[in-house]
Amino acid sequence: MARTPDGARRRRRLRWALSAFTVVILLVIAVVVLWKPDVPGPIPPNPTGEHEGTQVSESVSLTVPETVRTTSASFPVSAGETYLLRFSVETVKPAGSPGSAMYFGVSLACVGPDGEDSRSIGGTQNLLQDEPVTLHNQFLYEVSGDGERTCRLVVSSPNENAAAKGTTVDVKIDWSAAPVGDEAFVLDSAARLPRVVGAGERVPAFLEEVPLEDLGTGQIQVLSTVHVTTCTIVNGSREGGEPMCLESETDARGSEYDVELRADVLGPDGRTCASLSMLNDSQHVDRRTHHQMLSIDKSGELPDITCGDTVRIVLAVDNAGPAPLVVHGAGSSFVAVPVAP
Repeated sequence: MARTPDGARRRRRLRWALSAFTVVILLVIAVVVLWKPDVPGPIPPNPTGEHEGTQVSESVSLTVPETVRTTSASFPVSAGETYLLRFSVETVKPAGSPGSAMYFGVSLACVGPDGEDSRSIGGTQNLLQDEPVTLHNQFLYEVSGDGERTCRLVVSSPNENAAAKGTTVDVKIDWSAAPVGDEAFVLDSAARLPRVVGAGERVPAFLEEVPLEDLGTGQIQVLSTVHVTTCTIVNGSREGGEPMCLESETDARGSEYDVELRADVLGPDGRTCASLSMLNDSQHVDRRTHHQMLSIDKSGELPDITCGDTVRIVLAVDNAGPAPLVVHGAGSSFVAVPVAP
């Protein structure tokens, strides 16, 4: 059973918040709650052969305003096992299409035959003309019984009054389900998010201290998505029913921000005795993009795992402004998978 770290011990705390911070997320929640999956076709096996698992690929078209529910598909599960669910969505807003930007939402939802084990993850990002995007997200999925679980991916741009009305985009969709070992764990987005990061402020979006023994050889793969909204306007910043951006603090210039991912080995005195820098990345979200899903897939090995017995994992967001930056809990995720050398 996959674990979530809690000091020296981990207990499973998968609490996937389905917040109504946009219209599309409300629609997706309705799909998750009310959806009775149709009879799916067979899923082709994972072509890599690296892990036992399944993979689904599909291509669809979406015309604003529209919500497209892709074909549902099922995969076999065993009680007590944990599976890594991941999706990848590729699309582009055609040059010359209506509107300079187009709202685009995506969500992957999975459920058992009687409504059990319901989980989902998604996010939103505005598409700009002739700028291809690839959106990723993931979660660990623990099942309560044997049988099958059925998943479906939804893409949406539902605003009937949008400037992009009439725009058609082609969307390439891939999602996969693969079993993972007991060593895989999540850092819970609800522990620190949602959070408004002010201009000039640095905050940890994910932070946890993990027993070194749980990382085996000290090699680790991190899969994370940071879902953000810049406070250029108040609209679109809702989470938990409340707007996160204040009118008095909005700035049309958007947000310049850095993301840092690192793992520090802590010695007996609690001080860092070895470090692994996994990511330092700079991003700019302007008023047209507004929403962004920043995806991270990084692997590395701690340089010295003999100097301590605890690893502090941190993913920090440093916002240079000028607009405040919302880091959403819904749509942000962090999965860590220790890997063999």
